[in-house]
Amino acid sequence: MLVSNKINFELIKINLKLILMPVVVVLFLGGILLYFFINGQPKTVATYEQVWTAIENKGIIPTDTTEMFKTAWKERNDSKGETLQKALTFINPDSGIDFNFFIFDDDKSAHSARVSYWNYIRYDSGRFGTKGTNQEYQSSSSNYTVYWVKYDNFYTVCTRVGNTVIYAEADANSNKLIKDIIEEIGYQ
Repeated sequence: MLVSNKINFELIKINLKLILMPVVVVLFLGGILLYFFINGQPKTVATYEQVWTAIENKGIIPTDTTEMFKTAWKERNDSKGETLQKALTFINPDSGIDFNFFIFDDDKSAHSARVSYWNYIRYDSGRFGTKGTNQEYQSSSSNYTVYWVKYDNFYTVCTRVGNTVIYAEADANSNKLIKDIIEEIGYQ
């Protein structure tokens, strides 16, 4: 009887190795898939011309505001003025739309600009309610961050993809135009 117990113990050790090896492989592959699911696929960075065309497709003529923003930021000793390459804007006061698209030297500068703007909206503008009164959406992955909030009748979006940033604001009833432009350039 003592011999059979020893044989069973040896069988258990062999079976344990046969079971653990596939489990480890499956967990490893699952970890890799989870990593790619969490980090997502990078979005394609829109060009200045693509955004300009997307806005024109909505019947709006944007304005090149590169020099205006560079000058304003430099006067405030804001580093965004040094790293800004291109900017375009369109404003429609009737619907409260203020749409800005920026291209910076690199992803780091764009990230810094997005964070700066979002902090302004969140803490200094008075247009941000409490978590209970806001409708919010955030998605961050790979090379992009998408964030929007609706508070009262005010909609704000702050999106970064690569070295580009969109700041847009509108009356909540007019936000479809902004969403359509963002979708057309692949930034949704």
